[in-house]
Amino acid sequence: MAKKEVKQVQLQSAHLLDVASFQGTTVGILIEVFRRNVNPINPFSGRESALHVTITNQGDKEIENAIVEAKCSDNLQLVDSGALFGSSRRHVRLPILKSRKSIKYKLALRPAQSLTSGSIVFELKSADWKSSDQLHVVTLGVSRQD
Repeated sequence: MAKKEVKQVQLQSAHLLDVASFQGTTVGILIEVFRRNVNPINPFSGRESALHVTITNQGDKEIENAIVEAKCSDNLQLVDSGALFGSSRRHVRLPILKSRKSIKYKLALRPAQSLTSGSIVFELKSADWKSSDQLHVVTLGVSRQD
């Protein structure tokens, strides 16, 4: 019996730029989803889309003691590039982000075969429980490319 080859789900490119007030300064969040170059030698090519998140301190005051968290809808997974398993949630503590400096996080996004559309919610929040009002939420919608 011949093995049926399952075609990998591809995501459409998407990007979002959001600017907000956070910790008394201005922060810019750029989120990009895009296809990587398909390399026939790489066994992971075509299985994932790149996900880049760039956080920029556009103001004059440092951003400190902050966390960025990403949560995916049920039909998406955040993975390290080429990893076998992923999760629907990732978080990382930001280093002190000085004025006019930025940091970029690179992950991969793996869609389920059933995906038609989904979303990724990004939360930038203060790690100090006393500053729970310091929260900025951005949502990026992604969809299947046929």
